[in-house]
Amino acid sequence: MDIKNNPLLRNLGYAILALAIVIGGYFGMQKYLTMKYTQAVENFANNLPADWKLSYGGLKVSPFSASAEIFSPALSRKDKEVLRAESLSISNIKEDGRKLTAAHFDWKKLNFSPLGLDLKSADPSTTAMISGDMKFGYSFDLQSNSYIVNDFSLLVPDKNGELRFAQGRLENLVLADGKPLSFDFSVEDAVSKSDGARLQSLDGKTTADQLRFSSKFSYAHDAAANSYQLRNFTLTMLDFNETVSFALAGIQTRMQGDVPTAFRLDISGLDVPLLTTVDSYWREFGYSRLRMDTSLGYNFDPESKITSAFLNLALADMLQTQIQAHLVDVDIERLANPDAESLSAMPSPKIKALQLSYKDASFLRKSLELGAKNAQMPLDAYIQEISAMIDREFIPDPKQADPAMVDASGKIKAYLQSLGQLTIAVNPQQPFGIGDFMAGLLFDRNKLLKALGLTVTVS
Repeated sequence: MDIKNNPLLRNLGYAILALAIVIGGYFGMQKYLTMKYTQAVENFANNLPADWKLSYGGLKVSPFSASAEIFSPALSRKDKEVLRAESLSISNIKEDGRKLTAAHFDWKKLNFSPLGLDLKSADPSTTAMISGDMKFGYSFDLQSNSYIVNDFSLLVPDKNGELRFAQGRLENLVLADGKPLSFDFSVEDAVSKSDGARLQSLDGKTTADQLRFSSKFSYAHDAAANSYQLRNFTLTMLDFNETVSFALAGIQTRMQGDVPTAFRLDISGLDVPLLTTVDSYWREFGYSRLRMDTSLGYNFDPESKITSAFLNLALADMLQTQIQAHLVDVDIERLANPDAESLSAMPSPKIKALQLSYKDASFLRKSLELGAKNAQMPLDAYIQEISAMIDREFIPDPKQADPAMVDASGKIKAYLQSLGQLTIAVNPQQPFGIGDFMAGLLFDRNKLLKALGLTVTVS
């Protein structure tokens, strides 16, 4: 039989040859893509910091779409599972050497906690847990050392939540031992939506159940000082032409092993417009923005076992307050590594000494004026009513009045008239816990006030 001169057989031969090429190409491409994607995943895992670990159940490639699906990926840090998903699809992958320079990611049933909770023990229904589908495109610019995320979306069905943005950029990244020392971040044309959240402009003309925004900030980490800082943060709400901003937010800790013996948080230049329905409380006082500087923290002395805590808060045009407390029976080590059994066995912290200072700029004055208005009383009469209530609490029996309670009551009443600076100091003979305090409030407030060793200063 002359195959060369038989068109049917010749075409059949071509078809068989083409099929063999396709089959060979399919399996060859499958082998190549499996090797390529496996190597990319392993490169990613190997580039993680030493205390991070990536695990997954398997990998399947599709030669036709040049994509791969990773099953049950999970990311852990120090045996704490911080992220897991049912699957992760990766496509359009590009590499430069061992560096991933571009890819598209599609996560299905992704679970993580923005607070870093351990997924193995955390309650999945808590608001601190996020569960949904996420996808985005990724690229890396070698020249500027910039990471770019395009067309990002995160859908969280159980919370009716959604986050989308057109582009996010992480630029000027500086690394040391695989950890970021500094970078600049920006995101454009983002939309955030969550169940029940609603915004309203100050004039009441604009409302929205979602937030359209753009944001940017700079990050820096000082390994020697164990400090982390965000600087020049801005979040512009596009529908309202309003901006949330702060100049600095910084955290610093001092560690002894895994135990944080000192902690400090500083926020300066915070400026927040009052737009949410929750903010209606502040609007009753005539405030349209919150401008705040604050610092808080603690220092634990291993020798005396005393924890000194502090809070400084300044709300521009509203108030200034400082709180200093010395606490005993604070188990810093257990709090740093909590579990249900150790926390239940831990004694309740007790206050050894406390001092609170308050200076009014307008908040207390407006509170008194608003209270008088709601009670339909003149302001002086309203203050007199509050003064009488103070006397009842501090001096329930005038015939057996404690001189210290009479002094404290008189000074607090005087402060309601002057609204200068008020300082309240607590120096109990024995440290007292929250349980003792609550019992005193319920059963014998005057006895509690005496036990606290209360002194009041007005200036």
